Amino acid sequence: MQPSHLFTVRVWRERASGGRLEWRGVVQHVLTRETFAFRTWNDLVAHLVNAAVKDDATTIQPRDNDSQKQT
Repeated sequence: MQPSHLFTVRVWRERASGGRLEWRGVVQHVLTRETFAFRTWNDLVAHLVNAAVKDDATTIQPRDNDSQKQT
């Protein structure tokens, strides 16, 4: 099975200089919590592709899971 990645993406529009609306966003890798801010859709796609094809030698460590800490 191929490794997979899970991301959350938050997008919004805000007024830029000159009054025009521009897209803004943040993408976060769910396991590592690595975040990346973007201003263009191309930047978002490039970041997701780069994250998906990172060197396979890099092991993603899951974040602490509160459900595993139950006594």
